[in-house]
Amino acid sequence: MKMKSYLLPVLLMCVSCACMFGQNIPDPKANIPDPKSFFKVKNISKSNVLLGPFFKNVYAIQERVLTDRITVVTSVRTRIPTSFKGGKFGKINTRDNGSYNPFASAKLSGIGNITEFRLYGKKRGALHGVYGELFFSYMHYKLASSSFPATFHDDAGIEYKADVTQTIKINNTGGGLGFGVQGLFIKDRLCIDWTICRVGLSALGIKGGIEATNTTDNFDFRNYTEDVNKTTFGVEKLLPVKKTVEKRNIDIGVKVPWVIFQMGLNIGFAY
Repeated sequence: MKMKSYLLPVLLMCVSCACMFGQNIPDPKANIPDPKSFFKVKNISKSNVLLGPFFKNVYAIQERVLTDRITVVTSVRTRIPTSFKGGKFGKINTRDNGSYNPFASAKLSGIGNITEFRLYGKKRGALHGVYGELFFSYMHYKLASSSFPATFHDDAGIEYKADVTQTIKINNTGGGLGFGVQGLFIKDRLCIDWTICRVGLSALGIKGGIEATNTTDNFDFRNYTEDVNKTTFGVEKLLPVKKTVEKRNIDIGVKVPWVIFQMGLNIGFAY
């Protein structure tokens, strides 16, 4: 009985020492931050509020976290079809010094996409702070004229009439590099994304033409050399336009290198 009474205090002392020793053992993982703490939110939906409204463009932008520092951003942008006054662009001249401007009441529309791969800093991780990006972009614009009456003459001076419509399509495809800064506010829900600069190279393609409908008998653009030569599109002095003349069509096409320069301010919601 006496031996048991001595053993009990010794056992209690050992247990107490073990507990105290265990509390002083540092956890090797205690000071390692959880990578997920860098991006509590993984998605941001936003829209352009700087240049988008100015150019009547509507942006739908989605950013998604891929790793602790890398995100992918895809932007779909459309230009609301609106009336466009083309001035001298697309002016049709005729031999009798008359002229028609089909773009006086034309409509301009467009649709495109920008895909970005962003790299954020190590300290704050994805979605926060300064970022660099690699981007690819595509934009398509369409300028459609209203139908208008036109008169043409062959080499013998015989008059031919037709209703003429004109459509010009512009495609811009390219890519480049950019940088900006993004912040999350109000419990990481409000996003403000400032694309400071985006620079790249692209291929600018222009396709268009004139089509004659409701023509008089024996109508043929190929017989109206002088009138066709006076047909201008407003860009001949700037771009090497190739003109193709067929019976009821005059087509143009040109592709030149172009420079991309963009900036923007986006506001959105993180979740």
